[in-house]
Amino acid sequence: MAQEDPNFLEYALIRNEYLTPLSDTDSKVIILNAARGSGKSGLLISLSENLKKQKDTIVINQDYRDMTFPRGELSVNEAINYWKNIILSKIVSHIGQCKGWAILDDDITAVELAESLGVKNKNLLTTILDRLKFKGSPVEKCDFDGNIPIEKMSRIVATSENRYWLLLDEMDDIYDNGDEINLLIGLLQAVAYLAVRLENVWIRVTIRPHILTSLRVSNGTIQKLNEHELSLSWSKEQLIEVIAKRLDFYQKKCSSENQFPLDLAMVDANKQKESEKTRLISNYFEDFDMSFSEQSASGYRAFATLCFYRPRWLIEFCKEVRKITSEGNKSNLYHYKRAFVPFGNRRIQFISGEFNKTIPYIEAAMNALIAVGVSGFGKSKKLRSVIINQIIKTNIVEAPENAHQRVALEIAKNMYRTEFLRGKSKISGAGGYHRFYYFVDRPDLLSSWQQEADILWEIHPTFQRAFNLIDSQTYKVSEDVKLVGKKIQGEEGTF
Repeated sequence: MAQEDPNFLEYALIRNEYLTPLSDTDSKVIILNAARGSGKSGLLISLSENLKKQKDTIVINQDYRDMTFPRGELSVNEAINYWKNIILSKIVSHIGQCKGWAILDDDITAVELAESLGVKNKNLLTTILDRLKFKGSPVEKCDFDGNIPIEKMSRIVATSENRYWLLLDEMDDIYDNGDEINLLIGLLQAVAYLAVRLENVWIRVTIRPHILTSLRVSNGTIQKLNEHELSLSWSKEQLIEVIAKRLDFYQKKCSSENQFPLDLAMVDANKQKESEKTRLISNYFEDFDMSFSEQSASGYRAFATLCFYRPRWLIEFCKEVRKITSEGNKSNLYHYKRAFVPFGNRRIQFISGEFNKTIPYIEAAMNALIAVGVSGFGKSKKLRSVIINQIIKTNIVEAPENAHQRVALEIAKNMYRTEFLRGKSKISGAGGYHRFYYFVDRPDLLSSWQQEADILWEIHPTFQRAFNLIDSQTYKVSEDVKLVGKKIQGEEGTF
């Protein structure tokens, strides 16, 4: 992960199309809507480095590991107040940390808060006042007890000469579709409230698409925050550049006479730049497809789709490919096909880890559907039958017979929510091409078994490939729709 990689900024792809709006002072709050592995944490790291160069600008980076969350159920209003306190206390404690002497009431409050949170050693004044209790001293007037009114903290922040940027990452890790749902709703409401009312505060918060979609469905007030949303995505060309920059970094770290250095800062724009990237990648990978090509001999893969258009997962797949390639050799189709198995298994484990709080049977259910041995299940009626036979009747999920259809629908919704399943429908007048449906785009699908009954359901291509479920299929890759041919054998053996 980017936040745990000390070398990240050395090979990061600068996404100015996102860094520009994220650093725009006219946008007081931005909700960065991005999936795991899509580079959201890396984007915040780049943003933080840019902001730190500005005068009188303080950047406070926080993720869920920096927080102590309340236990038990909170109402939305209680959650809003909780987050107001947390966010303001982070800023006020920073103000107190920078104070040398504290005489005024607000200054003493800031210093005491910083000390109570462990971010500042006691200064000389507060140390003396701890030992000598002067009647009517500023400390006694402050009556500090750790519970500072929101209004007072807001005043302390507002009167500061600095500009404060709070970058809140992965706060949605607490989400389990239970009591924490109000805590997340409160977070989004609180950041919007504070950033708008405090002229010297800007807040950026990340959230995963399926969680934001669930929050919208469960709470209408989240719809009001749509104007603050920024969705992160990648094109196949950008993913190619991610791999090229990583390879360039790798070559520079591991000096070799066979290096093909990459100069991505060339003045000669696109053609030479594309040539350099292609040359570097082809030094390690043969026939490296980022989209399905009708002329390609492989016709087997589109790395962008198979990696969910997420750079971290694409890098992970490439590492797996190189791991099973003999040193000094180029990776080819044989290695790609072999790598799909461990890569697909890790994606299963990833989905299980991300959703097991809300869907405890998720891994067993995915394996049960894979065991059917087909990539597609046809229309909703057929999908329902498969789920009942493979998951309910095998007691992976227990349900009385009169509840089979209802429980099967809930299971189907959950498989769709995780992106293990996706829907598709034929595009009228487009031959054999299809339109594809994902939960983040159409959360309303599978509201009932009768809804849009002509939609076909299939396992996502990542798992189709990993578990050898597919012969030929149609996929949507980026904005292009191409037909994929039958599987072929790799050059180094069968798989």
